[in-house]
Amino acid sequence: MRILISNVYSYKNKGDAAIVISLLNEIKRVFDRPDIMIQTIDIKNDGDKYGAPITGSLMWILLSSVRDRNPFVRVLVPLRGLVALHTFLGLRKLFARGPKWILGAQLREFVTEYEKTDIVIGCGGGYLRMPNSSIRETILLYVTCLNFLAAKSLGKPVYLYSQSIGPMRSGIQTWILKRALKKVDLIEPREDVSVRYLESLNLDTPTVATADPALLLGGHGKFNPATAGLKPGKLHVGITVRKWFNTRAELEAYEQAIASNIDYLIQKHDAQIFYIPQVIAENFGDDDRIIAREVRELVKNKEDFVIIDKDLKVEEIIGLCGKMEIFIGTRMHSNIFALISHVPVVAIEYEHKTRGIMRGLKLEELTIDIRDVTAESLQERIELLIQNREHYKKLLVTNLPSQIKESRRAIEVIKERYAEKV
Repeated sequence: MRILISNVYSYKNKGDAAIVISLLNEIKRVFDRPDIMIQTIDIKNDGDKYGAPITGSLMWILLSSVRDRNPFVRVLVPLRGLVALHTFLGLRKLFARGPKWILGAQLREFVTEYEKTDIVIGCGGGYLRMPNSSIRETILLYVTCLNFLAAKSLGKPVYLYSQSIGPMRSGIQTWILKRALKKVDLIEPREDVSVRYLESLNLDTPTVATADPALLLGGHGKFNPATAGLKPGKLHVGITVRKWFNTRAELEAYEQAIASNIDYLIQKHDAQIFYIPQVIAENFGDDDRIIAREVRELVKNKEDFVIIDKDLKVEEIIGLCGKMEIFIGTRMHSNIFALISHVPVVAIEYEHKTRGIMRGLKLEELTIDIRDVTAESLQERIELLIQNREHYKKLLVTNLPSQIKESRRAIEVIKERYAEKV
């Protein structure tokens, strides 16, 4: 049994990496001796990270591999690649075979991997949503969906594992998404907001609700005390931050609110605050450490604000999050890393996956929209958490098992659907 995991982002996004690790574990749990290939956008970094071979996704072949080239190459390579791939797939549909010589080396490898594959599983994540209606985002969506459409054109079953889906920001984006989702064999949304969005699209594609696969990584943490330097007797607080605004003024207001609450926690609760490096994909312009350093410039009590900037393994980050008393997370998977260790969280919501997952754990009142974050509103949530920490820990003990069960069911459903198909 050969299984290809498509649309993997980068191990340097530790949330996405956690999804891949969990999915690999689950595939090995339910399939007999699977032969697994990982299709990634970050082929230069991910080669030895998962214990499985990797190949380039369309996003890598057409876009990321030439991102540092001149503008002419950045336009020519994807345009030529898209024309060649569509021509090949069209001829193959008409004549049951297509001329691979028109594809070029990387696209030939892409097609060959699909031809050798029995099952394509779209890796879990939030890549089927768009922040805006720009041409750039629309192209990214199209290339992402073309991974699924190419697999279906080559006669392969496609199962979308643990997805956050929508919203789209334009009619053309909605058309692209619907065309792709109509072709796949199963969609597994990971929170209720995505379930409702899929219902609004009126698709005939089978849909089974699940939960985030990172919830399955409880007990996988490995803590190295030398990584952090926790001071005894302090309230240990973990935080994650990220860049998420259209204007510099909005970003600076968010950073100031975070910094003010770091000082508040240090002064009022004798806290030691740890920024935990969740996403450090600097090669894709996605590095949270930059924002953490900007926050540090605004903090007055710098001696008790620790920025950890190492490239930690997923299990090290899970272990570190588990050593916190409370957590304040903008990156959703950092929140999950804390929650699976029964560390309660104030979750800053930048996409609907955050509120959906917190709602599933009965913790929605600890969620705040990133656009509503001020020093006062965030402090209110933090105090609510600190004053009722034991109550929220009990909620986690009560509600995590059902979410874990839903997540574990996801791969079992895929196996059942594939068994029915063959």
